[in-house]
Amino acid sequence: MNKTQLINRKGHGRYSQRIEIVSQLDYYAIIPQALIRDPNVSIPARLSFGLCHSFSKEKDLKKGSNSFLSLATLGKMLGRHPVNASRYLKELERAGWITIIHRGLTKTNIIILHARRRRRSIQTCGGEHIGEQM
Repeated sequence: MNKTQLINRKGHGRYSQRIEIVSQLDYYAIIPQALIRDPNVSIPARLSFGLCHSFSKEKDLKKGSNSFLSLATLGKMLGRHPVNASRYLKELERAGWITIIHRGLTKTNIIILHARRRRRSIQTCGGEHIGEQM
């Protein structure tokens, strides 16, 4: 079966409608069990992790999956505004499940997905290291 099949359907009148059907054989997402059970992460944020993973080329999270998904696309897939999609990604980043690398205004961000929650260093305003946060 091809990745993409195009089916022509007759519309009303003389117009024809072209519908693209994408095969689901090559697309899947992994959401780590620990993330699913993490009470500090909202359900839409967990779903956002899975959608980001479905767009990554590397499907093994341990090998370092990354995604170039735009906020507009993520928001559209979630049925939310891109601002909300940005909030979900920031929530995942604060919780340590993803790392976001900003590339500039006209480019999409690189979203690095982690198989386990990362520890973040806590620093004071003076830059002193005072510990790690889970």
